[in-house]
Amino acid sequence: MIRFEDRLSKTVASVMGLALLSGPGCLTGVGTADDDTGTDTDVSENLEGMCSGEPAPNANYFIREGFVEVAPGAECPDAATVALKLHGCDFDEWQDITCDFQRVDRDQVLVDNGYGGYFADAATAPGDTGMYAVGPLTDVCYYEGVFWDDPDVSTTCGRPLLRDGEAVIAPVTGRPDWTAAAHPVVVDLTAEERKAASEYWLECAVLEHASVASFAHFSMDLLRLGAPPSLLRDAHQAGLDEIEHARLCFALASGYAGKPLGPGPLDVHGPANKSMVDIAEALFREGCVGETLAAVDAAARLAVARDGAVREALTVILRDESAHAALAWRALRWILQSDVDGAVRTRLEAVFAEEAARWSAPVDASTLSPALGAHGLIGESARARELRRAWDDVIAPSWAALS
Repeated sequence: MIRFEDRLSKTVASVMGLALLSGPGCLTGVGTADDDTGTDTDVSENLEGMCSGEPAPNANYFIREGFVEVAPGAECPDAATVALKLHGCDFDEWQDITCDFQRVDRDQVLVDNGYGGYFADAATAPGDTGMYAVGPLTDVCYYEGVFWDDPDVSTTCGRPLLRDGEAVIAPVTGRPDWTAAAHPVVVDLTAEERKAASEYWLECAVLEHASVASFAHFSMDLLRLGAPPSLLRDAHQAGLDEIEHARLCFALASGYAGKPLGPGPLDVHGPANKSMVDIAEALFREGCVGETLAAVDAAARLAVARDGAVREALTVILRDESAHAALAWRALRWILQSDVDGAVRTRLEAVFAEEAARWSAPVDASTLSPALGAHGLIGESARARELRRAWDDVIAPSWAALS
């Protein structure tokens, strides 16, 4: 039987553009496409029109930004001559069509962080350590091109504090004690872009802060049910993780806003004497679904983020949310073993159907400033695509495995 952790790891790697091949910076475990390009003969003639805004032949073709490296100070080549690359070893395959030149980033180094790598300014990149390997100085020319996403290779999120189905968060106030983590580099952002980035990371921050209380309630619920020590230990550790997540996000929000931001008092009142059925429903919604989606959401943002402070925060969040999701599924399995009369499973079948409709609903296409992608923001349509993948490839089969 495939473990939840294996499903999530495979999907996270796919979202981040890792081909799961053996070798430095990649994971292992899945095959590749049957052919070289995935291009069907009946659609290949239509691909070039995508560069001028014509619709793709099908949903598996899309425009993506690729790159080539040139010697420091050299001119970027003409787009017609460029064979595009992507960060790391990627599932998405370039279709021999490069559209337009986008920009050049000078004095870059490739940082191999074990997740496929990313380019960073040489002056601010981390040095060679046991975690990072830094490549030679280079200039990076970026272009838009046509790519193929092989459909046969597959692989508000997080754990909110809910009351009557609504997220409970603390008010935001000016305080510096939550902003000690690294701040982003904002010199290349417009005032409007800084405002958008601050609002996004502030939303993340208050939700991560509320997750501390959510895990406190979860720990109390486990105690009420007589849970084993391993679940109790991991639940308390998860609460500590969420404090760090909130601290990282408040620091980012403060950096973009140009002023210290932190949480005010949080109304942590929760229902007492919940039944096992109620506890299981909250666990499924907040943990099994919420934490799994949070991990994949962090992976999607990390795949495009380039700011060092943002990448540091997302790397920590991705690691911890993956562990929290695995904890939720372990706890649910334990609860179902005590579901003598089937009441828990009956309730969760209905909850599963409700959540499935929610996370598979269509989302209107959206656009976002390319500069904001470097700071971890992605468009709603791109985000919805990855969350749907998380539902189809991780959550739904994990629930089926418990049936």
